[in-house]
Amino acid sequence: MQPRTLARALALSFFAGCHALVVQRTPAPISSFVSRAQGAGVTLQAISNTTRSATLDAIDIRYATNITVNGQNFRVVVDTGSVDLWLVTPPGFEFQDTGIPVSNGYGGGVVNGTLGFATVELGPYSVAQQAFNNAKSVTLGAILDLGLDGLIGMSTSGIGDASSIVQSIRLANMNTTLGAPFILNVFAQTPSPNNFVGISLARTDDQEGTADASFTINEVDPSYTAVQNTVKVPLAPANIGQWDFHVENFTLDGTPIELPLSSVPGAPSGQLVFRLDTGTPTAIVPQSLLDGIYRLIPGSQFAVVPFLGPQSMWTVPCNMTSILEMTIGGQQFPIHPLDLSDVFMDPETNVPVCASLISGQTTPTIQGFDILAGDTFMRNFYSVLNFGLTSPQNASESTGAFVQLLPQTNAEKAAQDAGSVRAALLASLSSSSSSSTSGSPTGSASADAAGATGSDSGSHHGKNGAGSGRRAGAWGVGMLVLMAMHVFLGL
Repeated sequence: MQPRTLARALALSFFAGCHALVVQRTPAPISSFVSRAQGAGVTLQAISNTTRSATLDAIDIRYATNITVNGQNFRVVVDTGSVDLWLVTPPGFEFQDTGIPVSNGYGGGVVNGTLGFATVELGPYSVAQQAFNNAKSVTLGAILDLGLDGLIGMSTSGIGDASSIVQSIRLANMNTTLGAPFILNVFAQTPSPNNFVGISLARTDDQEGTADASFTINEVDPSYTAVQNTVKVPLAPANIGQWDFHVENFTLDGTPIELPLSSVPGAPSGQLVFRLDTGTPTAIVPQSLLDGIYRLIPGSQFAVVPFLGPQSMWTVPCNMTSILEMTIGGQQFPIHPLDLSDVFMDPETNVPVCASLISGQTTPTIQGFDILAGDTFMRNFYSVLNFGLTSPQNASESTGAFVQLLPQTNAEKAAQDAGSVRAALLASLSSSSSSSTSGSPTGSASADAAGATGSDSGSHHGKNGAGSGRRAGAWGVGMLVLMAMHVFLGL
């Protein structure tokens, strides 16, 4: 999730009709939840609404974890693209409320509240007098409606101006170190130049709604210890408190893809700035790169299907097994074929359409990156994000920060899995469509044909899809339009 900037005016109109919700903490049922014992770390819960009826405006998976605040449990999104902690607290919850206004802005909405202090615990770590935004109104979607209680930031912004809490504290003539984010306060307890977090985001396939993942602080998940031997990739010099670094090339089934010029000043020639953001459910790339990727996939098409929206987008054969690979720090990272598309059902014909999960943007971003790499990419590697700092007192900017990435996708196995998973899903859809239409000739889905040839579809990088297609993929109901908003602002 990216903080709001002046580019807000460029955001899509999906949230134009949204209104501020005066909120109380009333947890909603979670459709899917899987947890896993995680040694020294904590489990990241992949939360989504698994309802199968959706338009193309539909991706809302969120990776969340449990924290304890003054002895009470809360579930919060873990977001590497922002810095502050905000919570919706229940009536009667006791904490130190200063009454000082705080407003956290995101591309998808605003969280307004007051500055509070409380003891916050995450796994074995505890911080007394942790600053947070006690939210009173929230227009940010896909958090409260998923039964979650807030968000905890993990960017490298430190106590700089990227923190709305720090800005409010400064205006109140208080010591800005009081507004240090949770992660820096944890690091301050054991000062070290090797402060880091480790994150795995488990990829879900077309028949599973969620999968568990892990989050560790200053320890590597035992399942991924090999990451310690990988290249230390420094952050891009122009990074603005984000996990930005350079990607060197892309290939599709071994064929090189020409990269556009970077929109970020100072980026090395022939490379793009790549931003990791766990708060982004999909991914954003320059439109020319998106076109270069998908036109190489056999059977792909760039066209319009009315039920998905008025603009053209890329569709692919539902059973495609092409492997996208990218190079970072000289290391190859395969991307699973299932992360390149998802299945949607045409409501008129019950024919499946497999649409791109990566969105393209034609307007250069003003936020210092070319590629916003959300969960679509991050499910394919284990990430160690090293802050390279020692305490909140010297953390206005991160110095010496770097990332280490460990590939988690085996290209050959991924291609085999993609074919079998999609075949099973399409067979299931064909069977259910035939049953639901009682033998109607137009209602029986040509699943095999769609799997072999693909189908035209509408845009998911434009405004709200106008159609009412049924999404048959992994994540269920949500907001795929958020992908396009992330181009400018993030969530």
